[in-house]
Amino acid sequence: MLAGRQTAGAFFGVMKPFGMRLEVISETVGTAAATKMFRSIIVKGLEALMLECVFGTPRRTVRTSASFRHYPKSFQGSIGSVLANYMVNRVVVHGERRAREMEEVSETLESLASNP
Repeated sequence: MLAGRQTAGAFFGVMKPFGMRLEVISETVGTAAATKMFRSIIVKGLEALMLECVFGTPRRTVRTSASFRHYPKSFQGSIGSVLANYMVNRVVVHGERRAREMEEVSETLESLASNP
């Protein structure tokens, strides 16, 4: 969990004995939420690219495994179909909620005069 505001440190102190994984980002309200939102752009964007690859390659008679041959081995310790299966599964399980999150991200970017 990311936390931010002046009392975040005290909250962390109370919750740490219960095993809560908490990172105090800032004392400014909103910084933790913004950090999470921009992280979502990266994670959901990578998953969208993976889906395009997985579902697009069969249409071009390209074996998906061939597409992954030179994929970086350092991404979460997984390569190829293992990572693809993980990402596709995450989208299937959490897709509806994630779509709503990305709508919020888009609205936030628009409010910052960015073109999402």
